[in-house]
Amino acid sequence: MSLSTSVTLKVGTSMFRSSTSSWSVSVGLVIRFVQDLGQGIGDPGSRISGPCSLSPTSLAYNDSIQAQKNDVCRPGRYYEQPDNGVLNYPKRACQFNRTQLGDCSGIRDPTHYGYSTGQPCVFIKMNRVINFYAGANQSMNVTCVGKRDEDAENLGSFVMFPANGNIDLMYFPYYGKKFHVNYTQPLVAVKFLNVTPNVEVNVECRINAANIATDDERDKFAGRVAFKLRINKT
Repeated sequence: MSLSTSVTLKVGTSMFRSSTSSWSVSVGLVIRFVQDLGQGIGDPGSRISGPCSLSPTSLAYNDSIQAQKNDVCRPGRYYEQPDNGVLNYPKRACQFNRTQLGDCSGIRDPTHYGYSTGQPCVFIKMNRVINFYAGANQSMNVTCVGKRDEDAENLGSFVMFPANGNIDLMYFPYYGKKFHVNYTQPLVAVKFLNVTPNVEVNVECRINAANIATDDERDKFAGRVAFKLRINKT
């Protein structure tokens, strides 16, 4: 018996818009995944590849690098760094450590991220938007569901890292690449634990925040990203 995982992104645009801006600010909600090309469970020759270079595997997310370059910030508060008449450059950034991604950090499973055992990790992040605020003292989080009743049943259980899919306020506002030199984008990892094998499951993840409008009738993908997940078992 062999087990492999294939993740297929649904074609479409996933954007959300700030509901408080006088002009439309579109922010992308992006999904990242790795793909198992292996020949079965426990096969030492199996390797991971995919449509992207997964961000958490980069050295920038390692706890030691974060400790050297970025600050330990107070959770639940925006990390504002006003110029106050004098250019405050470069802006400091808050630590986002690889260990915050728990079982999806790649520390224990550096080549497979759960794909070789049929428990894949999928990573979700926001695109960088300068001076974006989620709302006054309002946190953000990502939630995922099966799109239909049968999808919800086949999706099974999953865990999210950080807990509850939270994206802390301390990573905002973002001041731009020029000023926020060492800024590390926060990620949300979703580890699917018991997806029904050999069935294509439609999954939808969305971002929840006070200042993000997700009910735009003109864009059914506003504030969310949809993809198909299938665990192939033979």
